[in-house]
Amino acid sequence: MQDYDNDRWRAVSGRVGGGLSAAACREKATELEENDRLRTEQGGGRDEGGDITDEEEDAAGSDDDDNDDDE
Repeated sequence: MQDYDNDRWRAVSGRVGGGLSAAACREKATELEENDRLRTEQGGGRDEGGDITDEEEDAAGSDDDDNDDDE
């Protein structure tokens, strides 16, 4: 199982490029997951489906009021 995990992160680092090692990619993913978890606990971030919440969209400066289509 450990070999699979190592191979997976090697593949991720190859796709990301920029000279990041597999370990660096794993650490960055862990950091991003932790930040996302903390943001969710504080009431911001993504909704349960992974979509941007209205608050996050407003903070990004989007003027599209509905999240469903971009017509």
